[in-house]
Amino acid sequence: MTSRDRLVGRRLIVARFGVSAVLVGVMAASTACRSTGLVFRADRSLQIVNPVQNALVTLPLRLRWTTTSLPPGAKRYAIFVDRAPVRPGRSLRDIADSTCQRLPGCPDETYLEQRNVYETSAPTLMLASLPDQRARNRTSARDVQELTIVVLDDQGRRIGEAFYSVSFRVRRGAAVSGGALSAVDAVGGVGG
Repeated sequence: MTSRDRLVGRRLIVARFGVSAVLVGVMAASTACRSTGLVFRADRSLQIVNPVQNALVTLPLRLRWTTTSLPPGAKRYAIFVDRAPVRPGRSLRDIADSTCQRLPGCPDETYLEQRNVYETSAPTLMLASLPDQRARNRTSARDVQELTIVVLDDQGRRIGEAFYSVSFRVRRGAAVSGGALSAVDAVGGVGG
């Protein structure tokens, strides 16, 4: 065996060791990720009926949805407009800033609505206004909104990982101004 053969052999061993070390590192990192209890299926227990995906809507907008088999303990819905919902198992209280969290009864309905979050027991919600998502100097641009619905228990905690979203566009008229959302609950209840 020549010195060149020994050198090639050492490089091959070092290369194999390097690949093995990378594989071990990847495997160790992947085991640190939570992979149990995740839902990897389409959940169709809630269907948003109005608005439909990519619809052009006018205000006020009546958001409506239908439900079938909701999870046990489902009591209310939380609707998030142009923002991410709270994580599974977490409550709407997570949205509150530190000042609000120190106050009894906060966050209340007004606080949440100012942050584009709504809570209802009915499968419908009236949105009288929506914040204008267009750039200030581009009033001819599309005003695209997204809302997400999650299911809450009686303590206001999100149940499960399922969420239901729809994107739509708002037709803005000269008399419509952007502002905070205001909501009016309709009569009804979860699953109703």
